[in-house]
Amino acid sequence: MPRQRKQRGAGSSALPFKEITAKLANEELIKRLKDCLNYLEDIDEVVDGTNDELITLSLDLLSPSILNKTDETRSLVALVLANLYRLFLLDIPHNEKQKKILSVLSLFNMCLKFDDQDILVELFKKIQEIIRYIPDQAHQVEQFLLKIMFSVLQEASHLSDQLLDTVLLPLIEPHKSVDVEVRSKVTQLLGPMFSAPGSKLSTENSQLFHSYLGRCQDFSPSIRLEVVKECKSLLLNHPHLRDELTEKLLPRVVDQDEKVRMEVVKSILDAATEDLTCIDERLLDSLQHRMRDKKWPVRKYTMMSLVKLYKNNLSCIIPAGAEINEKIDRLLHIYYTNDESAN
Repeated sequence: MPRQRKQRGAGSSALPFKEITAKLANEELIKRLKDCLNYLEDIDEVVDGTNDELITLSLDLLSPSILNKTDETRSLVALVLANLYRLFLLDIPHNEKQKKILSVLSLFNMCLKFDDQDILVELFKKIQEIIRYIPDQAHQVEQFLLKIMFSVLQEASHLSDQLLDTVLLPLIEPHKSVDVEVRSKVTQLLGPMFSAPGSKLSTENSQLFHSYLGRCQDFSPSIRLEVVKECKSLLLNHPHLRDELTEKLLPRVVDQDEKVRMEVVKSILDAATEDLTCIDERLLDSLQHRMRDKKWPVRKYTMMSLVKLYKNNLSCIIPAGAEINEKIDRLLHIYYTNDESAN
């Protein structure tokens, strides 16, 4: 069902600036956009009686006929939209009336209420196009996109693959977003979505999942750390991903960053403590490197965790438990005898 737009009638507008349409000449369009921007920047909340008109305005501004005019037009549209979003997505409503208004008129959540994620896809694409014309403010716009995405995720029971690809793929890939803070937040956002019990997102959107796992090799240690932290839950809740996760974790066992190495050991041994079958024996073999880590905290944690795992499986009668203890025996022997040929 097509969305209905309420038209501004002549003389009936509650807004103090003239109507903005694609039919205007460029000079007049710029003048009206500036008047609109000045008005929006001077107010801290939506004035009663202007809600519908402002929502209609936000949709009209996304018209290709307006966005394709000039760089100045696009920049002004971006600033107007940013102020509209600020007004409709206030973090701290001051009274119950505002709460009611926000719950009904939030621009993005309204799209979810009408089950029309195509509107969101179109809107996010337009915002990303605008970023190219205001590179100095790209960081702020990307931060804004993430803020909106968190809000949408809290309200939506399901997000389409197209929406996830449109918003998150450009923000998680280093060659598309060099902003480490933004990529880190996207990584934190995606991790629980992939690792949650029963989640099918990794199979339904394999491209996004592979991009997520690719952050195991990110040049930023903080981002590598975020992915490794989520590997325990991924191993336990999604055993079908074990081989792929193993291939990503093995290089991180010898990561240059101490925190990443420590987190790899934690993920492997904590997961093994809960379920032996989810751990590939190659991961246990790789821990011999961490028993000789140049950093004492990593060596200590590895040894203590291996001993704990060994004790937990002393009375284990299942084959996997016996194999694990045999593996740990060999690792401890290598450590104490310094005889790597025993491996």
